[in-house]
Amino acid sequence: MNKLTTAVWEITMGCNMRCKHCGSSCAEALPDELNTSEALEVCDQLKDLGLKVITLSGGEPTTRSDWHIIAKRLVDNGIITSIITNGWLIDENFIHNAITSGIRSVCLSIDGLEKTHDFIRRSGSFNKSIKALKELRKNNISTSVITSINKENICELEELYQLLIVLADCIGYYSNKDIKVNENFLNDNWSWTGCGAGKHVIGILHNGDIVACTSIRDKTLVAGNIREKSLKSIWESPDSFKWNRNFDSSKLKGFCRECRYTERCLGGCSNSRYCINGSFESENRYCAYNVEMKKWKKYLESLNDISEIDNVIEKAAALKHQDLYKIACEIKQSKL
Repeated sequence: MNKLTTAVWEITMGCNMRCKHCGSSCAEALPDELNTSEALEVCDQLKDLGLKVITLSGGEPTTRSDWHIIAKRLVDNGIITSIITNGWLIDENFIHNAITSGIRSVCLSIDGLEKTHDFIRRSGSFNKSIKALKELRKNNISTSVITSINKENICELEELYQLLIVLADCIGYYSNKDIKVNENFLNDNWSWTGCGAGKHVIGILHNGDIVACTSIRDKTLVAGNIREKSLKSIWESPDSFKWNRNFDSSKLKGFCRECRYTERCLGGCSNSRYCINGSFESENRYCAYNVEMKKWKKYLESLNDISEIDNVIEKAAALKHQDLYKIACEIKQSKL
């Protein structure tokens, strides 16, 4: 039986921003949202399943007035709890609730420097986020930042990085907290088995629908609803998430099927493959390694001197780089 370790919970679809890149179409909270009592019951069921880590998201989770009550129940149940927020509602009251709930960390979305961030999100939101980061740090609340890279902000990443490094807590190379976490992590027997959606990760939607990943929104892939079934019965059902639980490398197509990392990666992010190509079996065209190999292929095809291709073949063989070796040999053969 697969062991549940991680969850992402969209506690509301309500949001106080209309970000240009958002794929969730969030606005007002929807009427079928779990109420406080139902949400707390989910917290207890997650404890019974042995969940270790959860992230509260949305929508904008802080627009839900009971977010801290949900967070506290999760923390009291021994679950490491974090929250992703746009930072607009972070004030003294939020900080008090974050501290008293015992939440582990607050992650803010910052999508560029002031002009770009405000263009993407909301006028005045950049300065609110920077102020929020400073206040969170002042109150010893662990923070992190999420940046969605796009054509509007890609030229600002270096400057944004430098800005956030100044704001960050930088004590030596690692703080004692980091070292302790790493030691605990090393105590577990971890192995990478491709996308974890439905294998050891679940997504909980605002209305109690249980999905393998909150990014995969196909209604036909909803495993059940906690208003109708217990979370345990949904998780343990042989029909739940079988599209990924039973997935193996033989089902992959294109470059991913032949890739040297196939058995460990299994095509990477399922949502990327599904959204781009409409199939979980298709190759991951956004995989960095896939892109790198295609660049090599294009470069090798441009060479007219066979000896230059031979040099690449020789180096690939020495490095035991099977994919590059195969590509170079095939291109050499096509040019003979």
